[in-house]
Amino acid sequence: MPLYLALACFAVFAGLDTVIRLRLRKVGEQSRPFQGGLFNHAKYLRLRKQRHWSGWPVYSIWMVWLAGIVLMLLNLLYNTVPRRAGF
Repeated sequence: MPLYLALACFAVFAGLDTVIRLRLRKVGEQSRPFQGGLFNHAKYLRLRKQRHWSGWPVYSIWMVWLAGIVLMLLNLLYNTVPRRAGF
């Protein structure tokens, strides 16, 4: 069960990241998804005041990501218990 919840958290993370990237692309920001590590959300936070965008995608993206990591670790703990210990 934690595995499916973790995968759902990562899907939500990807969706929120896509929303942020598409909004920044509309104003001329050219970001490449797999170069330079994680995406810098500070530019979104600066532009959101000018463009009247909501800040909740940036604020919630890292909480969702952290919840996904915790759920993956819980999945490792649940799956390391031997199912049968007999002959």
